[in-house]
Amino acid sequence: MHLLIVNAPVFGGVLGMRMAGGNVDDRALDVIAVEHLPLRRPLLAGSYHLSGLNRSVPGIRTFPVGRIEVHADGPLDFALDGEVVGPLPAEFTVAGEALRVLTSVEFVDIDTPATGIGRVAAGQLGSGLP
Repeated sequence: MHLLIVNAPVFGGVLGMRMAGGNVDDRALDVIAVEHLPLRRPLLAGSYHLSGLNRSVPGIRTFPVGRIEVHADGPLDFALDGEVVGPLPAEFTVAGEALRVLTSVEFVDIDTPATGIGRVAAGQLGSGLP
């Protein structure tokens, strides 16, 4: 099985693969699980993508999770963004509020909408970040 865990609606570099319903701000990781398949099925999925069709292919499943643990029956390394980082098992979770991001004044923070925490208007930027 090939397992892809993403936190963005677009992945795959120049291929521009899109995850239906994927959103970086939805507090979910999107999982794509591809079972061991005959070559024709991944080719079929690729042709659907290139044609702009949104159809399911047996053996390829997608689902959102907040947390996922990945185990293997034997020794198996995993990669993050194309770089091998270590052996399984591994746990992947959404890390809400892990990045400080500057946004427009119109942005509504779903975690603290009433306080405006995490927002800095362009006119408020000084010599450095808080």
